[in-house]
Amino acid sequence: MRNIPAPAGICQLTANGSPDEVWAKAIDIVRRINPAFDFTLAHYTYTDVLRLFRGEYPAIARSRRRITICTIRWTYSCAR
Repeated sequence: MRNIPAPAGICQLTANGSPDEVWAKAIDIVRRINPAFDFTLAHYTYTDVLRLFRGEYPAIARSRRRITICTIRWTYSCAR
């Protein structure tokens, strides 16, 4: 029997205002599945997305559409 979290359980994983806490939980989940997973590329991408949302890239920060596209690309690259 598979232990699939209910949608409420999944929401609780991300129901906070701290991206670092969500990142730590995601790392924990992936390491349980594959302890040898290399997070290097995912971590660089994650920090770039955080920098975008913090406004550290002013030209891009002015465009919410670009931030959304970058986030979607990051999510897609991590899902592969």
